[in-house]
Amino acid sequence: MTFQAQVLSVLIASPGDTASERDVVEATIRSWNSDYGPDRKVVLLPLRWELDATARVGAGDGQLQINRQLTERADIIIGIFHSRLGQPTKRGLSGTVEEIQHGLDAEKPTHVFFADMPHPSDVDDAQLAALREFKQSLFTQGLVLDYVSLDDLSTRVRSALEADVRELEEPSQEAAHTARAVIRVQNQKTGKGGQQNLRVENIGETAADNVRVTIEATSEGKPPEHLYPLTADRITPHNHVDFLLLTVDQVAPTWKVSYRWEDDGEEYEDFQTLNAF
Repeated sequence: MTFQAQVLSVLIASPGDTASERDVVEATIRSWNSDYGPDRKVVLLPLRWELDATARVGAGDGQLQINRQLTERADIIIGIFHSRLGQPTKRGLSGTVEEIQHGLDAEKPTHVFFADMPHPSDVDDAQLAALREFKQSLFTQGLVLDYVSLDDLSTRVRSALEADVRELEEPSQEAAHTARAVIRVQNQKTGKGGQQNLRVENIGETAADNVRVTIEATSEGKPPEHLYPLTADRITPHNHVDFLLLTVDQVAPTWKVSYRWEDDGEEYEDFQTLNAF
């Protein structure tokens, strides 16, 4: 099926230690396109410097070329950091910081996420200190968020993209698109050993009815136990329900969490892979 669409470019800006995160963000963008693109006549185009920048010499340093080829044409900036700030440039604390600052200066939708995850054993203390200082500086310019897993990052990015598209899409398209419920899940720490919450969130625009969740082990071990059925009669837009999970007695480290829901009489299903805490 062919259709005319508004194309919004999304720059994935991050240092070299976040290759897995960049993959997740790109997959999240493509998932959004599958769910919404045809109905809303909007397509999100992921931009990554290692895939989309063209080699060129004699016209400025490498980061300047990335800025000209990708950063300036991007409609949305997604910044991701784990344990490094990145190497300094002639114009900024790092190439990634340059890209984020461009988004802020140009008043483009700009989102920055920091990992709340274990650092590698060979972490560079100077890079980590610089990263923390930069994170602190962003608090004066808006809201930054942490992510506790790659699935958590995907959920947060998808929610940000949905808000951006609502702002950027043309009024005629906004009126014409078909609203839908969209379910996503993530783990939530409870602070108690052997327990964690499974958060089931509706990041869409309509209510999700008759929500049903199942959990399967995808590695050696058992799926977590739960005291109550993993069902919800209704989850309204931008709300969630939490289910208490028991993660003791040889629970597998990774799970496939599948979920089904109904929206205006139509049934939908999806799944995510989650890691146990």
